[in-house]
Amino acid sequence: MWLESLGGNLIGALSDTLADDPDAFGVFHLYADPCCLITGRRHGIMSVGLLRRDLVAGLQADGIPALLNGLLQRLIGIHKSQVTVHENEIDEAEDRVLGGKDCDSGFGQRRRAMALLRRQMAANRHALAGLVEHLPPWWSAWDIKGFAHLTAALASAIQDLELSQERARLLSEEMDSRLTKRTNHNLYFVSVAATIFLPITLISGIFGMNVGGLPWLEDTNGFTWVMGCMLVAVLVAFVLIHWRRML
Repeated sequence: MWLESLGGNLIGALSDTLADDPDAFGVFHLYADPCCLITGRRHGIMSVGLLRRDLVAGLQADGIPALLNGLLQRLIGIHKSQVTVHENEIDEAEDRVLGGKDCDSGFGQRRRAMALLRRQMAANRHALAGLVEHLPPWWSAWDIKGFAHLTAALASAIQDLELSQERARLLSEEMDSRLTKRTNHNLYFVSVAATIFLPITLISGIFGMNVGGLPWLEDTNGFTWVMGCMLVAVLVAFVLIHWRRML
């Protein structure tokens, strides 16, 4: 995005939300001189639409600088409202996480949306900040002050968005940590269970071999003896695990 003074006139391009898709962004070009303000875009832009609606409703602009400031005010207002939406969503996600629940499935998409919004806002801030001290002479001191105030408001909104992004990153790390703990706990349980029942598997495998010499083949109490061996093996494994403080 860029905005500069050329030959005493202002020309540039800024980013804004599309009027028919609040989640998408578009670029509008503008030209301003002491007599007129002209904007051009391929798709409907929200801030331009709001300004046109207000002018039709009777809004009075005291000169082109005031009109351009009005356009920027609506553009920054849209950015701030989008930041507020993300802040509220992060608040809800924090409440869920602090309540022991996980965030919804759209949390990753929300983080991507914040990153996209931040890029657009940062580009607009760069375009406006570079022009504060190079406005044309037909701008009054009052209009310049208003322009500087809008630039500061945009910078403040970006800081709020960056804070929300940091909160979202911390929430994501917390959820990853919880998932890792649950996975490790499940793996630990499976490992302990496998260790306890491994002797049973070994004994059943031995007595399942079709070879001669196996004990208790002709004994009517053979099954009972084998089950007793399995029980003893499980108890020994359990004692060893408890002794090694694995439980």
